[in-house]
Amino acid sequence: MLRPKGAQWWGTGHKEGGREVVHRIKLIVDGKDVPITKTGETITGKRIEFIKDSTIWKFKVRAEIILTNTEIYERTEMEALEVCDLDLLYYFMHCFPPSTTKWMAQLPDGSIEQGPLSHSQKMAVTKDTTWVAQYDEKDQLGLLCYTPRVIAGNKSASHIWDLDRYHKYYLRHNNGQSFKKGEKLDFTVVVKAVPNETGDWKETKEAASQLMKQFPVVD
Repeated sequence: MLRPKGAQWWGTGHKEGGREVVHRIKLIVDGKDVPITKTGETITGKRIEFIKDSTIWKFKVRAEIILTNTEIYERTEMEALEVCDLDLLYYFMHCFPPSTTKWMAQLPDGSIEQGPLSHSQKMAVTKDTTWVAQYDEKDQLGLLCYTPRVIAGNKSASHIWDLDRYHKYYLRHNNGQSFKKGEKLDFTVVVKAVPNETGDWKETKEAASQLMKQFPVVD
């Protein structure tokens, strides 16, 4: 989701500023192309890959989502089609349930920070991160988001919007930034539900460590 300088929002359902133009979509299930012929279809498989090529405002965008039994892999590539200025770019966003009660994050230097989630109506974390997790005590889940390349731009940060209707996780690339024609962004987030988390973060830390081996850190 992005907001051009002095204009309105584009993307993720917003159309105040304008609409995304989709050029191509592709669905691959267990290694085979599957035609998309109608809405409302149910697709099953062990590995489902969805690719979309589109234009959002003045950016060419390729979005790739891979669903497996263990995680969700999301990669988005953006290329500026001309010189342009943004007020804000949220590179990824995920809505988690308001039942999560605390968060933990690993910063790029390897240090760990944590804090509560108590429907404060404020933003939690607010730093660049390698991964961020939320703890859902009711279902004993760690809800983990890992970025192999830290999403760093002008005034970038990870945020959890601590509301009573959801705990929405934002990966903000910039809070105002100019782009040259041809300038590219390429970032990935891996989302994983970690079972048997009791609140001591042991299972979540182990899951994060395994993801970092599976998807190595990119400088």
